[in-house]
Amino acid sequence: LVPVPGLPMYSAHGESRDWDETVEELAHRSVPLVQLLDFYTKLSEHDVTTCYMEYADGLSTTGDVVRQAIIPMTECKGCAMSDLMSEMGARPTADRMVSHSWQNPFRDLVAAVVADAFNERYYGHVARCFPGARMPRLKSKLARMGTLSRTYWICAFSVNQHRSICSSHGCKCEREKYGNNSPRCEMNKFDDMMEHLLRVKVSCRLVIAVDRTSTLFQRVWCIAELNKADELHMEQDMKIHSDMDFECRRPSLTKFRVEACEASRPEDKAEILKKIGDTARFNDRMRKLAAGLFADAPLVTAGRVVAREMWRQGSTPDPHFSLRTSSFAIGSTATFASGTGA
Repeated sequence: LVPVPGLPMYSAHGESRDWDETVEELAHRSVPLVQLLDFYTKLSEHDVTTCYMEYADGLSTTGDVVRQAIIPMTECKGCAMSDLMSEMGARPTADRMVSHSWQNPFRDLVAAVVADAFNERYYGHVARCFPGARMPRLKSKLARMGTLSRTYWICAFSVNQHRSICSSHGCKCEREKYGNNSPRCEMNKFDDMMEHLLRVKVSCRLVIAVDRTSTLFQRVWCIAELNKADELHMEQDMKIHSDMDFECRRPSLTKFRVEACEASRPEDKAEILKKIGDTARFNDRMRKLAAGLFADAPLVTAGRVVAREMWRQGSTPDPHFSLRTSSFAIGSTATFASGTGA
């Protein structure tokens, strides 16, 4: 490993070899975008023989997909989904880590990842391009851009659910489960894993997939990831469904309180709050951080200028995404109306 200035070579738990091995194992469970899109396509085509669930596009959440597809699909081998998707069982270090809420529609999570591959801020227009006939065209353009092979660390795929939550969802794998007091637990090592990712790949960035109701900012693990990325000076890219959501959700962040955040496992919230210590200071810091992330977004007024120009030219602008002058030309109405495109 190549040390990065400002990062410790070993975790705070470095006396435990099991801890560090678990961190390294986690960090290398990335998913190439092409395989994420293939998985999504199987779900959307209702391939229940492969994916085990009746998937409802735009309604089924990431949590639904984990419980009804990922856990059953990996039950036989008792492994992480990323390992099952890899023929060799190994992955390169992720180019991106994705912070997201499991309550977000799975389609929107995939769309946010694709938006990152296109270097776009908004993902609402991306979601409307799949599933269906547009997917091959979308993948072709991503391949030409060189981002179809970009690798992402997504907890739903990268964490081995059979070491933690699978038994509460009907899984019969009988794999040993690890709580937060075990060095083999994968649920409490995201801080150390983010340090490891940066140590191995300095260019790794955090993609923040903000759901339409901004539930992400109410999940304690997501907040912990944003905070850790800020501490590590990891580059962060926020993805929002639309400029309308951008306007509606920004004011609510001024009232952020980490004490009000939720976690699926109470012990996770307790451990994070204990680590934070001074919650008042932390809340103030996170409000400023969130405000800074939103401030980095393109001005909504710019989108309205483009929309107005489209109206002048006889095109009807999309009320949810006005910035059509983007690299994501495949999603524009004009592209498909003319029969051209990626």
